[in-house]
Amino acid sequence: GPTVTDLEIIITSTPSGAGGEYIIGDTVTVQWDNTVATGDGNTDISGATADFTAFGGGSAVTMSNASEIYTAGYTIIAGAIDTSNLNVSVTATDNASNSTTTADTSNLSLDNQRPTLTPVTIASDNADPTFAQVGDTVTVSFTAVENIQNPPTATIAGNAATIGGSNPNWTASYTMQGTDTEGVVAFTIDMTDIPGNAGVQVTSTTDASSVTFDKTGPTVTDLEIIITSTPSGAGGEYIIGDTVTVQWDNTVATGDGN
Repeated sequence: GPTVTDLEIIITSTPSGAGGEYIIGDTVTVQWDNTVATGDGNTDISGATADFTAFGGGSAVTMSNASEIYTAGYTIIAGAIDTSNLNVSVTATDNASNSTTTADTSNLSLDNQRPTLTPVTIASDNADPTFAQVGDTVTVSFTAVENIQNPPTATIAGNAATIGGSNPNWTASYTMQGTDTEGVVAFTIDMTDIPGNAGVQVTSTTDASSVTFDKTGPTVTDLEIIITSTPSGAGGEYIIGDTVTVQWDNTVATGDGN
């Protein structure tokens, strides 16, 4: 079979992740030198392929040939790999269909796992933590499954939140203002893991918790407040022993309808 030596298999790409680690979006590029002058010098090669399965790629990616310098690349996508000592294999085939496979020994590192958060909860410091009024603080609490870069960023009700905590437990807090929109309080959390993979933006809780912002007080009109009792004193005056009874109608049909 053809001569394919580790010495002539070179990784020409550079990872962008912290610590020299390949991360999502990086391209692993391998080059095999088959020139007579400086490489393995086979003169009857019909083609070559690269095996990127250790990185989540294909097992037989066709290598382009430019004057007996064979090159192939694979761009990292999100997956479930977080390990080191990874290598690319090159398979060369000659005109007689003989093949030789040799692995590079660069021992690369890869993390293609996006960071995730669980659990994620939201609550207010209102007496009822599922509601908030002006001046109440809404807090989103979240735990990173893996360590993330410090700090993550978050918004609550469309406003920048104050981040607290440290890996793996974090909080994002915001004090509700009169200019904020009423309704269910929305939030976002963005995070990046230590090597540099960005997580998918988190916009919902893991336990169905929610906070509703209500800055409008209830409607209570004088028209719907009625004294239903009758005084017993002369001249319609309440006296000792009488009961003053008040009734407020909040029905939708006839009252204030809150």
